Amino acid sequence: MKKPFAPNFKTPQENLCKEELNKLASSGTRGTLARDLRSGTPDIAWESEQIAKSHGIYLEFNRAATGEEKEWIYMIRIGVPGGGPISREQWLLLDELSERYTADPQGHPSLRLTNRQNIQFHWVKKPGVIPIVKGLAEKGR
Repeated sequence: MKKPFAPNFKTPQENLCKEELNKLASSGTRGTLARDLRSGTPDIAWESEQIAKSHGIYLEFNRAATGEEKEWIYMIRIGVPGGGPISREQWLLLDELSERYTADPQGHPSLRLTNRQNIQFHWVKKPGVIPIVKGLAEKGR
């Protein structure tokens, strides 16, 4: 006979990992993310990177780039509840944002549909992160 499953969602704070402690200290998963995304550096602080992940924004670097300097890039993932549908207007917005703010190493826009009901913008440079998020928030509904 199986033992009944009784999850405990009240983990004591001293048992939380550093990522969860960072979220608790971040003022509602905001922290300094907005400031860090507007800074002149190509990457963001570890604390902001962890918060960004909670919002579907992932900091990566081009592993194929040569030399000492990392080429920092971002991937932005948005969910499509139930896998769709996406209206014509929504698709045109996604396409426009991709054309404007993404470029793979060959210079092509990078917009991907996933098998997990997501849409991903790849190869986003830091100055394009806020305009993509803002464009989706303002027009993407």
